Amino acid sequence: MVATAYKHIIVDSAGRPRVDGSLSVTVVAFMHNGGDSLEGIASLYSYISLEGIHEAWDYYMAHKQELDPIIEAGQRPPEGYCVGKNGILEKM
Repeated sequence: MVATAYKHIIVDSAGRPRVDGSLSVTVVAFMHNGGDSLEGIASLYSYISLEGIHEAWDYYMAHKQELDPIIEAGQRPPEGYCVGKNGILEKM
């Protein structure tokens, strides 16, 4: 895991930015772009602070060009995997 300039954002070994090492920044961006408020996202993922959710949005806006293609691809998990409640891939 690689630290970033953001207190709550790390980049995992696969190069994916995550909030506090769990929820993907792209999940936050997808939800917020879809109309969910940052406060609403924080309430759904109560194990992550509102500050962390706001940092995820800030990180996304600063890296929009590289993250939008991932979001546009639908973040489809590989066959045999699903996205768990914490935003991490899990084997089915």
